[in-house]
Amino acid sequence: MVEQARPFWQSAMAGQPQNYRRSHHDPVSGELRWVDGDVVPETHDGLVIGMFAVFVDVTDKVRVESELVTLNAELEQRVASRSAELAQAMQTLQDSREELVRSQARATLSVLVASVSHELSTPIGNSLLVAHSLTDVSTTLQSQIDTGQLKKSTLLELNTTLLSGGQLLVSNLDRAKTLLSNFRQVSADQASEQRRNFDLAEVVTEVV
Repeated sequence: MVEQARPFWQSAMAGQPQNYRRSHHDPVSGELRWVDGDVVPETHDGLVIGMFAVFVDVTDKVRVESELVTLNAELEQRVASRSAELAQAMQTLQDSREELVRSQARATLSVLVASVSHELSTPIGNSLLVAHSLTDVSTTLQSQIDTGQLKKSTLLELNTTLLSGGQLLVSNLDRAKTLLSNFRQVSADQASEQRRNFDLAEVVTEVV
């Protein structure tokens, strides 16, 4: 205890007021106690002729300050922990939202592909059937030409078949082209918020 106070008393004896805090163990209870000391030198003609000293037991104050430091440290740790948990929760939420968007995009794409396949299967199937039929008619025509059995009536009949088949083939391919154009427009409308004009009656007729 004396060693703690010695430098301050030496400074006070040199004419410099001092305040300090020292600790000691109570000789009876052994408890650690804290004391604040204020030492003011009394001078005369520039010489120190005495000392005024005040000592205050601040053990309770030191204990409270220590508890406040501990509580503040614990509070900062809790805030940091809660902040980290919140950041992790926000990241998880963002990841879930992005995954949901990707899942919705995949589902939309699957529906779109299924719709396109379903709608295009009819005109493409019809076109394929007509193409096979036209190939058969062309083969029959070539065979009759090669054998010299081609008659005018047969030629007219085969020509009529080729003409109607060609018209049916063009009609189905035009239908497939229109469907592809419509699907492209639908895809563009879903990807853009830009407004455009359309014929309501035409849309309703197509849906029906």
